[in-house]
Amino acid sequence: PQTRESGLHGSDGIDHAERLGGAWTTGLGGPQAGSNWRSHRAATWRHRQQAKGGGMSEFGSSDAGLDDVDAWLASTQERVARSAAAAGELQALRGIGRDPDGVVEATVSGSGVLIDITLDPQIRSQPVERTREQILAAIADAQRAVTARVAEIATETWGAESPTTASLIAARARLVPAPEVDHGHS
Repeated sequence: PQTRESGLHGSDGIDHAERLGGAWTTGLGGPQAGSNWRSHRAATWRHRQQAKGGGMSEFGSSDAGLDDVDAWLASTQERVARSAAAAGELQALRGIGRDPDGVVEATVSGSGVLIDITLDPQIRSQPVERTREQILAAIADAQRAVTARVAEIATETWGAESPTTASLIAARARLVPAPEVDHGHS
C-alpha cells in the first residue's frame, strides 16, 4: 500500500502511520477515524513497550493491556451511542395530558411548551374560570407526563443513581414547574 506522511510522530521520531504501511485512516484521530484507528493505537503501544525493553504492562502481558484498552474503548463507544440515542428521544419527546373531567387535552413539547390543545364542545356551556382551571390542569398533566418520561429515559440510559440522571431531572423541574391550579374559582 502507498504510504503517506501523517504528522503523527511519536517521541521516537517515527511516523507511526507510515510505519503501519499507510493503513491508518486520517481524520479526527479517534474512534471516528475508522477501523484502523485501533490497529494504529495498538501498534503504537506495542512499539513503545518494545522500546522500553519489554512487552509487559501493569495489566500483565501486552495483549492483556490491549484487551483492557479495547474493552474501555468499546464501553466508551457504547455509552456515547446510548447517550446520543437518549438525546434524540428527549428532543422528540411530547407529553399529552387531560384535565380530570376529560374535556381538555393538552400536548406539550419535551421542554414543556404548549404545542396543542383540544377542547370538547361541551366546554362552551361552562363558566370561563372553570375552563381556565381545566386547561391549566391538562397542561400540568402533560408536563408531569414529560417529566416522568425524562426520568425513565435517563434511568434507562445512565442508571437511577447517576449524576446525569439527577441533573436532568433537576433541570427539568427548574425548566418547567407545573402550573398551579386555583380551585377557589369553581
